[in-house]
Amino acid sequence: MRRGTLVWLSLLALPIVVGAVHGLIDRRFASPLTEVPWPPQGPQEPATTAPRLRLPQRAPPLTYDITARLEPRSKRIKGRLRVRFANRTRAPLSELRLHLYLNAFSSDKTRFARSSGGSHRGRRAGEGGWIRVETPQLDDRNSEHAQPTKLTSRLTKRQTSRLTTALSAKRLYDGTVLALRLPAGRAIAPGSVAALSLAFEAKLPKIYARTGHAEDLFMVAQWYPKLGVLLPDGSWHCPPFHANAEFFADFARYRLRFTLPTGFVVGHTGALTKRRVLAGGREQELTLEARWVHDLALCAWPHFVERRRVVDGVALRLLTVPGRGKATRQLDLVAFGLRELGRWFGAYPYRRLTVVDLPASARGADAMEYPQLFTIWYPFGAPQAVRAVDEVLLHELTHQYFQGLVATNEVREPWLDEGLTTFVSGLLADRRFGARRSFVDLDPLAIGQVAKNQLHQASGADDVPIARPAARFSTWRRYGSAVYGRTAALLYSVGSLIGRRRLLQGLRDYVQRYAFAHPTRAQLVAALARAAPEPTRPALAQLLQAVLDGERPYEVTLSCERDTLVLDRGELRLPLTIRWRRAKAAAGDPRGQATTHPIEVPTSGPARLRLPAKGLLDAELGPPERLPLSVRPLTRRCSRRDGSWGAAARLTPLIQSLLGVVTP
Repeated sequence: MRRGTLVWLSLLALPIVVGAVHGLIDRRFASPLTEVPWPPQGPQEPATTAPRLRLPQRAPPLTYDITARLEPRSKRIKGRLRVRFANRTRAPLSELRLHLYLNAFSSDKTRFARSSGGSHRGRRAGEGGWIRVETPQLDDRNSEHAQPTKLTSRLTKRQTSRLTTALSAKRLYDGTVLALRLPAGRAIAPGSVAALSLAFEAKLPKIYARTGHAEDLFMVAQWYPKLGVLLPDGSWHCPPFHANAEFFADFARYRLRFTLPTGFVVGHTGALTKRRVLAGGREQELTLEARWVHDLALCAWPHFVERRRVVDGVALRLLTVPGRGKATRQLDLVAFGLRELGRWFGAYPYRRLTVVDLPASARGADAMEYPQLFTIWYPFGAPQAVRAVDEVLLHELTHQYFQGLVATNEVREPWLDEGLTTFVSGLLADRRFGARRSFVDLDPLAIGQVAKNQLHQASGADDVPIARPAARFSTWRRYGSAVYGRTAALLYSVGSLIGRRRLLQGLRDYVQRYAFAHPTRAQLVAALARAAPEPTRPALAQLLQAVLDGERPYEVTLSCERDTLVLDRGELRLPLTIRWRRAKAAAGDPRGQATTHPIEVPTSGPARLRLPAKGLLDAELGPPERLPLSVRPLTRRCSRRDGSWGAAARLTPLIQSLLGVVTP
């Protein structure tokens, strides 16, 4: 079955299945306790608009100058690259390391292929790809050597870029990392500036995992030799490419001259500063420039239809499929998201942003973020009431802040980007569509972000901490449910503890302080602590540590036992409220008339509480926004009557599987 068909069946089935579960729950509570609403869940804006984000005035750490040519028939790119960098450490630098990501697709034996099982997000691998490097040379203008030093001779032309033993270069991790050893006496001194020049040839794979070709479409991503990140101790962060992991790189200035046939419409990172027509009109050379970005990607297809709009000084460019008919909906949503993100965290500092709505043939490259560029997929006929595709758009847009600007390490701490992005894009969806129906809005069936995240995180990550490297998650499902769903649920809980406005202020402080700085967990925790009211800080620290590092899920269970409420709440002590109903005797009416009574649960005391409730009829634990980490919503209500919990519980795994198809 084609993935597009599966997505549509999932979108249609999801509200039906969820509605069935809700129906079973509601039949247990003939008069729902939620007739009187809990405090509203919608996001509150910070009191003031955030200061504008600005690009740093200093030069970025790296400078890339690339010349490349796309050959559509052979699916190859040939080019030359020069990257200028400084040794910012206190030790001499005797080795360079570069990512050669495309070699992950060179066989079914690479670490990426093995860790993915030959598929990625439900898409099977096809024709492979590779990248070769030739004649790398080092030019150190600050040394006594004025002439370039040749590090290696021409490499062999095998697909895996195998190096001969006579060369001072070493192929690591299935060829996805290249280590270049400098000659004796040519170490780069601390504070010195050097430039590495090389030629390369890349064969793009058939698209199934972000990059490659699909018929006559080319998603040119992670396509050039990319310098690893030089750490303060003089070592390189240049790990093997794992299927769960994404990317981490230093900020740079890019200048790319890219040649391809004139018929292609190209979406890209950076500004188009020059276009030349070559070869009698058959080719075009595009000159692209960008500064303070950590990657450069392109998407080229002859059939794109282009729409433009300017939003608060940002030139939006949408490339979409002819006849799809979603351009206005998409541009409206991007404009809304940019304005809200600007108010919350600071105005988008770049002048351009390109959105690429891919054809179905290229779906393996959709839902992916790059600096000043992201990809989506809107199927033909996508109804307004099914928000999953809109949510993906908001998710990829939000990445422009947490992946594009803050730029945390997605290999070591993927939750800092994906988790924060999931939470903030959920707030955007709530604000745009309403908190109770921001994922699916098919009256009378509706699903909001909190419910969606609970089901997402319940799909297999109960026994793993959130704060771990991407490669340490045993499956993609566990990675997704922990890094995306559970992190978002944690932030909802933080918001309920310290206040939603305070949480947004903490996230604003984090973005404003650490844009372009590659922060870590410590910086985020410190920003949230600064924003939290003093009395809540101990509980906040306990909550963050327990969920980020703990292997046990946070679960609460409410039971009704005669005239007693029993609450099992585990190790965390979040402020909660139980609303229970007392039955009044009435002739001929077994339910009787009920009165509702609140109980404020103390934050101290044992893990298991027994609370008297004389005349207990049924009860509900809340408020819901303080319980998103509890992935078993059926345990938050209880009644002295029998109900249909078993059937509802059996439907929950099906909902989780459907969410795995339609969420990022």
